[in-house]
Amino acid sequence: MIRRPPRSTLSSSSAASDVYKRQCMWRPGCKFLLRARWCSTDASATSSVVLVGRPNTGKSTLFNRLVGSRAALVHDTPGVTRDWQDGVCTLYGTGFRVTDTAGLQAPAKSASETDKLLGELTESVVASADLCVFTVDGRAGVTVEDERIGAWLRPIRNGRPTIVVATKCENDAGEDTEAEAARMGYGSAIRVSAEHNEGMIDLGRALIPMLSTEPDENLPKPEFTISVVGVPNVGKSTLVNTVTGEQRVLVGEQAGLTRERISTRWQLEGGQHVQLLDTAGLQAHKTIGKDRLSLLSRWDTERAIKMSDVVILVIDANMPLTRRDLAIGHQVVDAGKALVVAANKLDALPGDWSDRASEVETHIRGRLRKELAQLHSPRVVAISAKEGQGLGELLEGVTLTHEAWNKRVSTSHLNDWLQSIQHSASQRWPAGLNLKYISQTSIKPPTFTMFYNMPRTRLPTSQKRRLLAALNDEFRFDSTPIRLIARKNESRAGHGGKHK
Repeated sequence: MIRRPPRSTLSSSSAASDVYKRQCMWRPGCKFLLRARWCSTDASATSSVVLVGRPNTGKSTLFNRLVGSRAALVHDTPGVTRDWQDGVCTLYGTGFRVTDTAGLQAPAKSASETDKLLGELTESVVASADLCVFTVDGRAGVTVEDERIGAWLRPIRNGRPTIVVATKCENDAGEDTEAEAARMGYGSAIRVSAEHNEGMIDLGRALIPMLSTEPDENLPKPEFTISVVGVPNVGKSTLVNTVTGEQRVLVGEQAGLTRERISTRWQLEGGQHVQLLDTAGLQAHKTIGKDRLSLLSRWDTERAIKMSDVVILVIDANMPLTRRDLAIGHQVVDAGKALVVAANKLDALPGDWSDRASEVETHIRGRLRKELAQLHSPRVVAISAKEGQGLGELLEGVTLTHEAWNKRVSTSHLNDWLQSIQHSASQRWPAGLNLKYISQTSIKPPTFTMFYNMPRTRLPTSQKRRLLAALNDEFRFDSTPIRLIARKNESRAGHGGKHK
């Protein structure tokens, strides 16, 4: 049985390499399984590793194996990855940042603006990485396209470490590719099969000695996570790029450019460090049909919603609150997440900005109160992501909504409020209703448990809604779903027992 060595023995890269040899060389053919406990997204990583290669060479599969999760979409269709994606891996005590990039293709005269932008984004990431992992298809061998990419990498890397990895080499395949790769000038290829978890020991031996083992103590952890969701082509990626101030994700007129969630670390004006997730546009199931790739994108966006604290629902101000927008809103609220609605593309509407913004916001709030009643006092902000207008109000709204989502009210204040509305002349309650006690049992989202007495029947749903509305009016849980658990005391008249 191979035992994991103690962390204390892995303080340096040379020590880590020795551990690989002592633990694994004596057992030929053993597999190195990267488990979640060895991979951490919170590691203080100073070194960076970028994965490059032509389309469909297994970069995303290798990325997922290294980070220990299915963070990147994997599909047989070439060109699934379009935006570069970050993850953090810790191998035997050495933490480093891994970046998955879009597949590289030889430049052509007829290349679209999207293809040119993809190349520029990948080049900027490759130029700044400490180590470049150049992936080739071990079953196909080194192709002319691979040789072109190798020549393209040489001036960009400028002598910095670059290794070649032959992927899809399960069952000892790719022996010829291992030797063929040497003619590109980066040494022999390391054969791996990320999908079947083979060859990862050899890859670890090559990676760790080239990486810094000093942790970055100044790297702040995100305080909360924001995801940007909506239907396709409403400006989600444009909003992310404008807010972060960089060309982080691919944008264009074509709908569906973003296929997977893209994570960006970013700092709010108040000093809070957040994780910002751009997501693929959510399509209806009947629209997706049997398209496996679109279905994977939808699942990835749904996972992003579950990972988030605050969700920004981007809608088109020219077509405010379609059925798909409301369906996404219900999905966010049902998951218990705070929701802020951003009405984008307001610059396309005629008239004065303030008048347009006020009219659109009022209309959307009214619709939300009727059709998304679980969300009390919804926060709606009219913006233009392209022009950068209204973003200050949007980010302020996100911060306030996150605070409301985390708010906790003391039990004494809650019970004082409960007794005040019980005896208020403006409130009419069912005959015999006695509101006895209430306390907040959790946050994220705010959840309350209330005890009451009521003869012959239970508290109707309409009365629960009145209580939730009054609770929000008093303690201001704006744009946050509130949950109320109402428990009836089932004691019989004249008896101390309870109904079974």
